[in-house]
Amino acid sequence: MFLLIREKKKKKKKKKKKKKKKKKKKKKKKKKKKKKKKKKKKKKKKKKKKKKKKKKKKKKKKKKKKKKKKKKKKKKKKKKKKKKKKKKKKKKKKKKKKKKRKKKRKKKKRDPSLPEIHGAADPQAALPAEAYLVGLFEDTNLCAIHAKRVTIMPKDIQLARRIRGERA
Repeated sequence: MFLLIREKKKKKKKKKKKKKKKKKKKKKKKKKKKKKKKKKKKKKKKKKKKKKKKKKKKKKKKKKKKKKKKKKKKKKKKKKKKKKKKKKKKKKKKKKKKKKRKKKRKKKKRDPSLPEIHGAADPQAALPAEAYLVGLFEDTNLCAIHAKRVTIMPKDIQLARRIRGERA
C-alpha cells in the first residue's frame, strides 16, 4: 500500500513546474526593447566633437606649401624644350638601318636542294617538296613537274607567291 501512495504524489508536482517556466519567458522579451533606445543617444554626441577640431589644423599648413612649388616649375619648362629637338634627329637614322638588314636576310634563305620557280617575279625563291606540289595541282593542271624544276604558267604568278608565304 505504501508504494502506491508515493507514485501518485510525484505526478502532481510535475504539472506545477511547467506553468512557472512559461511566465518567465514573457518577462525577458520586454526588457530587451528598452535597452536599445539608450545606446543610440550616446553615439551622436561623440561624432560632433571630433569634426570641429580636425578642420582648423589642416587649412593652415596647406597655404604655406603651395607658394614655394610654383616658382620651381617655371624654370624646368624651358630646359625640356631644347632636349626634344635633339631626340627627333636620332630617330630618323635608326629607321634607315632597319630597312637594309631585311633585304640581306631574304637572299640567304635560298637552299639549292629545293625546287626552283620559273615564271615568277623571284625565280630563286624556294617551293615546298615535290610530293606536296603534286597533291595541290593534280586536278587543275596549273603546273608540270620535271625532275626538281617546277614550271608555272605566267597567269598563276600570284598563286605561286601564296604557296611560298609571300604577299601577292
